[in-house]
Amino acid sequence: MKKNSPNIIKILFRVLKDLFLFQTFKSILMIMLLAISSLNGFILLKFIDYITLTATQVSSGEIFDISSIIIKTMPFILSLLATNLVAQYYSIYKIRFNTQIDEYLNSKIKKKLGIIHYDYYESSMVYEKLNRVNEKVVGGYNTAIDSIVKIVEILFYMSFYIIYLMKINIVFSVLVILSIFFSGIIATKMSKSKHKMFVDITKLNQKRDYLDQLPKDKIAHQEYQSGRLFESIFQKYREAYTDAQKGYLKIHRYTIFAEAKALLLFVITILFSYLYLSFQITNGITTVGVVVSLMIIFDNLYGRSEALSYYISNRIEDLLIVNEYYEIMNYNEVQISSQYSLNNSGIKFVNVSYCYPQSDIKALDQLNIEIKNGEKIAIVGENGSGKTTFSNILLGLLTEFDGNVIIGNQEYSKQNPPPIQMVQSLSQDFTMYQTSIRNNILFGEKGELTYEKLSDILDTVGIGEFVNTLPNKSETFLGQLEDEGIELSKGQEQKIAAARIIANSKTPVWILDEPTAYLDPLAEIDMYKYLYKLSNEKTVLFISHRLGFAPMADRIIVFDRGKVVEIGTHEELIRCNGIYAKMYEAQKSWYGAN
Repeated sequence: MKKNSPNIIKILFRVLKDLFLFQTFKSILMIMLLAISSLNGFILLKFIDYITLTATQVSSGEIFDISSIIIKTMPFILSLLATNLVAQYYSIYKIRFNTQIDEYLNSKIKKKLGIIHYDYYESSMVYEKLNRVNEKVVGGYNTAIDSIVKIVEILFYMSFYIIYLMKINIVFSVLVILSIFFSGIIATKMSKSKHKMFVDITKLNQKRDYLDQLPKDKIAHQEYQSGRLFESIFQKYREAYTDAQKGYLKIHRYTIFAEAKALLLFVITILFSYLYLSFQITNGITTVGVVVSLMIIFDNLYGRSEALSYYISNRIEDLLIVNEYYEIMNYNEVQISSQYSLNNSGIKFVNVSYCYPQSDIKALDQLNIEIKNGEKIAIVGENGSGKTTFSNILLGLLTEFDGNVIIGNQEYSKQNPPPIQMVQSLSQDFTMYQTSIRNNILFGEKGELTYEKLSDILDTVGIGEFVNTLPNKSETFLGQLEDEGIELSKGQEQKIAAARIIANSKTPVWILDEPTAYLDPLAEIDMYKYLYKLSNEKTVLFISHRLGFAPMADRIIVFDRGKVVEIGTHEELIRCNGIYAKMYEAQKSWYGAN
């Protein structure tokens, strides 16, 4: 979270603006229902006035007409009944309204997260923000709506009560306004101070939550038990939990003292009012009904303003989530290309440099590469040499680079990054979705894929025979969301990921980044042969620190510390006896090479 506290009032105004833009009629109707239900308090005061006046007149013998009293009482009773019914309907209506807002927000944030630049995920702070907003924005937005409702409700009550109070004494009206205004200022200052405190314990919460999740993660749980890590990790969790609790206790102590300040002016106002009215009652200037009415007014107004102050100060973290949501909604979005031709011009990187947000070392440093249309290129190098950074820039994922990228006859830069969907990628960090095998392959494919074609693709990647042994064949579910779901090995999952890129084959460039990481060396060679055969006229970049495909490539480009240090065919680079030759010599026994 940011160190500078955002303005809570601005957040609430922005939410209010959103509500009117999204549901104009329903928002107006909700405020109207709230206004009508708020009339209940004003009608009750007038009713008390009437009852006390009538009781005084009856006791003094001025009137004793029961039917007249009942007739005059009925409008008050009916009005109170009507406003109570409206208040009940308002509560039901607000639930329906919030449900629609929840659906709207969830759809909006999910869509936005799907199209923002990948660069945002490279910053750990932004990544945490994205996850935080994705999980909590609905709750934060509901908090903002409830805060707005409470503020509007107080304004309505203030308007009605001040009209009433001005008939008693204008000083009361001024004191009530000052009391609520002072309470609002205290609440705002309290919110800003509490935000700073929340910033201090955010990291403690993250550490606690991280340690809390370890036993729940399937992969981590395996090491958690086999490595006998339970006691030490549990102890770390207890320490983080205790530190976070201390932080929250500090906030609660601050809240109690801050609210005591807001209470002070109300206490003075009530004390002054009751002393003044006691004097008037003693001298026969006013009635006990006025005191009763004043008690109701103070109880309602102070109770509501105190509740608002407490609510906002204790939900400040939720409101800050809403502010982060608006920040994310302003993030840059990827460009989507419908053009799939390289126009026979190939790909060029001209003096391209890139540095990750958490690093001072350049992942790419003045990189210059030229790849011809239709070439099959092996890009090799040790881990951390810049291979994946290069591919992510070409994919349009990393956009904060210096230099120029030319694809076809189009030139791209930081200001105009490469569009997505021009390049198709298969990496070692693939995802298996908990749906059917068929759907896993069809994700991203816009056209139809017949079962015959699907069967051919599965055979091509070497998993067709296995899939045919399953009871539901390609309709078999993966994962545990369905009772009949199955788990695959990493090697089998990687073959299905390879089938996905083959099924969606419209793009002119394929990037295969460590696509065989979970396969044994011989299966790796077979997969490369299949992909090479299917690529046809495509430009294909095989990126790996394993060299199974390299001898088949048209050219090999060797990366080291963000630069290209060697270029040539397999034979040429072996003769050079440089980095590639040494890597190949170390690995050739894996593939049975001489």
